[in-house]
Amino acid sequence: MLRFFIKNPVFSSVISIIIVLCGLVAIINLPLAEYPNIAPPTITISAHYPGANAETIQKTVASPIEDQVNGANQMIYMNSVMSSNGDYNLVVTFATGTDLNAVIGDVLNRLNTALPMLPDIVQSLGVTMRKSSQNMLMSISMQGDSRIDPIYLSNYVYRAIYTELVRVKGVGDVDIVGARTYSMRIWIDPNKMAKLGVTLSEVEDAIKSQNVQVAVGQVAAPPSNGTSLMTINLVGQSYYSDPKQFENIVIRAQGIQYVRIKDIARVELGAFSYDTVNKLNHDSTIGLQIYLDPTANQLAAHKAIVQTMDELSKQFPDGMTYKVAFDNTKFINKALTNVGETLRDACILVVLVVFLFLQKGRATLIPILTIPVAVIGTFAGMYALGFSINNLTLFGLILSIGIVVDDSIVVIENVERIMEEDKCSAMEASIKSMEEVAGALIAIVLVLCCAFIPSAFLGGLTGILYQQFAVTIAISVVLSGIVALTLTPALCAILLKDSASHGPKNKFFTKFNELFEKLTDGYIWAVKHLLNNRKFFLSVFGGLLVLTSLIYYYLPVGFIPNEDKGFFTTQVTLPNNSSLERTNAVVDKYITNLLGDKENVDNTISLVGVDELHAGAIKTNVATVTTDLRDWDERKVDVNVLIDKANQYGSQQKDASFIAYNQPAIDGISNTNGIEMYIQDKVNGNYFDMDKYAKAITDELNKNPDIAKSYYIFNPYNQAFSVLVNVERAKYYGLTVTEIYDALLANYGPDLVNYFYRMGDLFWVTIQSDYNNRRLPSNLSNIWVKNESGSMVPVNSVVDSSMTTSPDVIERFNDYLATKIVVEPKNGVTINQAMQYMQAAAMKILPKEYSYTWYGVSYQQDSGGATSAFAFAFGMVMIFLVLAGQFEMWRLPLVVIMAIPFALFGAGAILFIRGLDNDLYFQISLITLLGLSAKNSILITEFAIDHWRNGMSTVDAAIIAARLRFRPIIMTSLAFILGTLPLAIAHGANSNAEHSVGTGIIGGMLGSTLISIVFVPMFFVVIMGKKQRPHEVIEK
Repeated sequence: MLRFFIKNPVFSSVISIIIVLCGLVAIINLPLAEYPNIAPPTITISAHYPGANAETIQKTVASPIEDQVNGANQMIYMNSVMSSNGDYNLVVTFATGTDLNAVIGDVLNRLNTALPMLPDIVQSLGVTMRKSSQNMLMSISMQGDSRIDPIYLSNYVYRAIYTELVRVKGVGDVDIVGARTYSMRIWIDPNKMAKLGVTLSEVEDAIKSQNVQVAVGQVAAPPSNGTSLMTINLVGQSYYSDPKQFENIVIRAQGIQYVRIKDIARVELGAFSYDTVNKLNHDSTIGLQIYLDPTANQLAAHKAIVQTMDELSKQFPDGMTYKVAFDNTKFINKALTNVGETLRDACILVVLVVFLFLQKGRATLIPILTIPVAVIGTFAGMYALGFSINNLTLFGLILSIGIVVDDSIVVIENVERIMEEDKCSAMEASIKSMEEVAGALIAIVLVLCCAFIPSAFLGGLTGILYQQFAVTIAISVVLSGIVALTLTPALCAILLKDSASHGPKNKFFTKFNELFEKLTDGYIWAVKHLLNNRKFFLSVFGGLLVLTSLIYYYLPVGFIPNEDKGFFTTQVTLPNNSSLERTNAVVDKYITNLLGDKENVDNTISLVGVDELHAGAIKTNVATVTTDLRDWDERKVDVNVLIDKANQYGSQQKDASFIAYNQPAIDGISNTNGIEMYIQDKVNGNYFDMDKYAKAITDELNKNPDIAKSYYIFNPYNQAFSVLVNVERAKYYGLTVTEIYDALLANYGPDLVNYFYRMGDLFWVTIQSDYNNRRLPSNLSNIWVKNESGSMVPVNSVVDSSMTTSPDVIERFNDYLATKIVVEPKNGVTINQAMQYMQAAAMKILPKEYSYTWYGVSYQQDSGGATSAFAFAFGMVMIFLVLAGQFEMWRLPLVVIMAIPFALFGAGAILFIRGLDNDLYFQISLITLLGLSAKNSILITEFAIDHWRNGMSTVDAAIIAARLRFRPIIMTSLAFILGTLPLAIAHGANSNAEHSVGTGIIGGMLGSTLISIVFVPMFFVVIMGKKQRPHEVIEK
């Protein structure tokens, strides 16, 4: 069959051309992304309870909803946040790979069960549920000059921009930050109301009865008596839209004397909420935070958003502009560009190595022609499997270059040797060569596939990462084998010259060959030395196994290396109860400091009043500042240097605390780069105990010299004003508890009445006291309630009030009161070590009614710990079985298996020397080494077993095989090592991930090339027996 391909080069070429064409078509259609879709999918449930504090929301909204949602199909955990501005947000997180469409019905049914238990106003406002993403793609800042009213700007953004962006393909969600949604504000004056004897219920009833949208039918509508020639619509009153209309609403009429709303209140077209401020540098803006759909192509979505904004901007009112304030695709583009450049450099280095060893342009041209076939063809396989072009698949392609060229080199080198030794034509040498090496090539392809394919069956986040990397290489290996068996020998027969036509060697190559021959002689001497001292060197091998085990025991274990993503985040926290204005002033000062570093900082985006560490909770004393940095090539310092600088600035400030932190390597898993653990109160739900234990744990961790910082956010000691109705006095004055609290809500609320119509939408009409009448607790004396007899009673006469404390934000995790503890380890301390410290502190301090659980990256680290060990072990078993079938012997595969520890030793040793972690990328590289180290051993073992079966002793067969395969092993290994070198020395975006992969591969290949090939002949003799001949061995 192989003769057919050699003698029909056009047919062989057609196969390769078809492979390339399929790959080129796939490249055009493959999505681009930083990572595959690995972030656990989430569903967010949101509600709003106007006027309620966090504790009230926990009891009336969170508890009934979470009791029902808990345990939803495929859920791994859920966490919720209750803010004292009335917001409730529950995020339900599902296992990686879960199809949300398949589980959303279950969650919806559970939510519907809880709805009847919620307060009426919460049900009226609506409880929303949506598929959500924590992967923010970009942030757009909308600005207006003095001609643009800020409230109009916000509502224009919603009507004309938001509604367009949510329809863009790839957009999962859009949040408007710093929004000023329209509201008709009825700013009441309690003193005027008391003087006129007007009650809150009278104001509400007047608005509801006069601000109405009515339907009144048609004149002469069917059925008719047949004489009607036309029908006419009757048009009644519509919802009011202008403040003057609301001012003139009649509350009470006494003859011709009217009490109108303007007599007891100030009416304006204002905003529903003034809780947050969005800023681009120092300018107040309306922010659009755009989140990616979990299944979307990041770069395609970004392009579509930019095009949409460019089109929309043509219709903006004069004075309105927009700017992309934050763009997460900058990192993705840079990272993919860097990996692409590494791919290019790897190709160049591989070709140079091949030329150095083959020493002929024609021979070197063959792998140059065959590499693109396998590499480009791999894209077709990626497309068929639903992969994307991402870091993992590109890493796989970089490493596949060395593997792909190996197969061609094995064929070319063997053809050249046969032509030189047998003085035959290229055609004859190609045919004879394929008879010798075809079996080895097939074995190599099968072994490499067996090393990689088991990863395709792994689940979870780590399993997906393994799959994308390993299956990409496996595809290239299969295509490489096809090319090596079809196109490569055909090209050899055409391009290689007959031995008679070989001219004199270049002096450089002559000298190189002389030196390499001496190296070969030295190698054979070492092989013979080991064969003559087998017991001693078997002991050395045993010692190396022990040393390798110790290296991996002491190697720090990580998850995914942190990266310089081009931005960092700072949480600014002022003392409890600080106003939004005070927080804004501190943030402005910090922004000035950041923007002073013009060499490194591009701009800042501030969310004043938003606590990102508390999942976006609204707090007036907190701000989140994102610092967008200049391009990696434009600045000289790493993001960690700037984070340290920001924290140093914060340590010098007396009026606020600052926590600057990097982002996690994989978007959408968490919003911090620290190690996150929730502690849960499963029984009592006591806020002060929760604070006590959280503080004790963080204090314990901060004493640890390996911990840079440990903190938690929960604070139950915010000042609050307790207002409790004295039921006896209320009864005495003829008032109900509900009437009193309704009056308080209307004054301090707001109190939502009904709707008005503007800009094509309905907005809330809200009642609330003007600021001067609600700025102090003592303003309670200004609130009056009409009793049953019509008398006005001051609220402060029927309530008991006092200062107290209450949490402004409450968190729950898996239906329990909880708080999150975050730890940032010092450089050189791994996630695994820090998690052990946290676990020890929690077990030491927490009482039995408390528990702890991991969150975000820490959860993934804890749940995916055994994945790499399983993949590696499964790969070794598969390699053994395939080789047993290939060699028709059960023990001969042990020769190959015994060589693998040398690669593990080399990889672990160089990782230890460079001070890197045993992280997920390194563990993935070990799967690659499993196949590559086996490949070198197979080349020697295959030739040795052939000579042994032809009558040689095992010792002679091992020595001859070692000499024959030494040059191609060194050539292919050197090509692979140099092809991987750009990964190990990469810099800039994504460089840490490249270092982990590249360092492990280079160290492992050095161990496999420099050590194992000396031991493999000895292993062959030990396994097969020194004096046995083929007829003496019966193993079938």
